[in-house]
Amino acid sequence: MRTQTTMTFAGSLEQEPPGWLAQLFHENTKITPACRFEVEGRIAAAADDAEHLRPAPVTQPGVPRVLLPRCRGWWGLDGVIQRRRTVRSFTPRSIPLRQLARILFNAGGVSQWPRGAGAGPCWPLRTTPSAGALYAIELRVAALRVAGLERAIYRYHPYDHCLERSAPHVPAEQLAEASLHPGVVQAAAAVLALCADWNRLIAKYGDRGYRYALLEAGHVAQNILLTCADRGLAAVPIGGFLDDACALAMGGAVPAGCVVYLIALGRAG
Repeated sequence: MRTQTTMTFAGSLEQEPPGWLAQLFHENTKITPACRFEVEGRIAAAADDAEHLRPAPVTQPGVPRVLLPRCRGWWGLDGVIQRRRTVRSFTPRSIPLRQLARILFNAGGVSQWPRGAGAGPCWPLRTTPSAGALYAIELRVAALRVAGLERAIYRYHPYDHCLERSAPHVPAEQLAEASLHPGVVQAAAAVLALCADWNRLIAKYGDRGYRYALLEAGHVAQNILLTCADRGLAAVPIGGFLDDACALAMGGAVPAGCVVYLIALGRAG
């Protein structure tokens, strides 16, 4: 059974340190070795529930409806969105460094540098939205099969558009086991970890900053997935993983020890 983290306090909620509620929620929704089989069993049971799998939303009878014009033609961004699919089968072929560079840039690179001096600080504009432009999501890269890049763990630095090596090797088996999808991870060319430092957001927005960190992770992930579709690469977003083991496999010392999303990518099998 899951062991929950409990927190006791005296006095009103206002006396608690900022972010304590977000931390409590995060700790209690981690997948740990102790609760792994419980989580996997629940997922398997849901997969056998036909009612649960029924497409949503369900049409409500008797409610007035407005039929929308049909979308015609698929080109540009429309075509990329239409082509995007989750692919769980990879062939063990490498991808070029230039493709990884484009994916990382679109995920959170600097799209425009400020010009001139304004009344206050003016920060570079980036490719994804972020609450308060605080950019709480950091990208870690497990480079498994990237031509022109040493097999290692890296941290993406958006302002210099470079990779900083965080660990000299990739613990591939450890990462695969931590992901709950070992076959997918082992065959991928690279695995991207979206790491959240929600304390940056909580300092400004309180516990609601935790929501904003997850929303930002969604923005980053969608840019990654669409870029992969545009470049003819396969990708699969992964939300099921052993939190602490995954953070350790991705080089440790991730912001707040928090990996919130994984994306495996490579050549379709």
